[in-house]
Amino acid sequence: MNLQHLILFDGQCGLCQKSVQWIIQHDTRKQFVFASLQSQWAQSLLSEHGWPHNTMDSIRLISPYPSQHAQLYSRSEAILVITKILRHPYRWVLRFCPVFIRDAVYKQVQKNRYRIWGQSETCWVPSLELKGRFLDQ
Repeated sequence: MNLQHLILFDGQCGLCQKSVQWIIQHDTRKQFVFASLQSQWAQSLLSEHGWPHNTMDSIRLISPYPSQHAQLYSRSEAILVITKILRHPYRWVLRFCPVFIRDAVYKQVQKNRYRIWGQSETCWVPSLELKGRFLDQ
C-alpha cells in the first residue's frame, strides 16, 4: 500500500480551497490526498481515531495515511509539515518561527478568512483528473 499524506480542509472556505489548489500545483510527486472536513467520510475518520472532529476551524494533516501510526497535525504545525514534505522554501521561515507566533498568526488568519477570502455554500468540486486525489468523493 502506498502511503500518502491526507489533508482535511474546510471545503467552504475560499482560502482553504485556494490553498489546496496551490498544494496540488506544487505537489509534483502526488504525495497528498484531500478530503473536505464537511464530508461524512472525514468526520468518521477523525472520530474513529478519537481525534477532534466537531470543528471546521483548522486545516488538519494526517501523516502518513493510511497508517496505524499516523499523526494528526493541525494549525501552523500542519502547514509546517506540508511545506516540509513539499520541500518548499517557506518551510525554513516557518521552522525557525516559534510555535506561539505561528499559531497566533494562524488564529488571526483563521478568524478573518471568510471575510477576506469568502465562503461558499458548497464545497469546491475538483476536475475529473483530480477527483482521484479526493477521498470523500
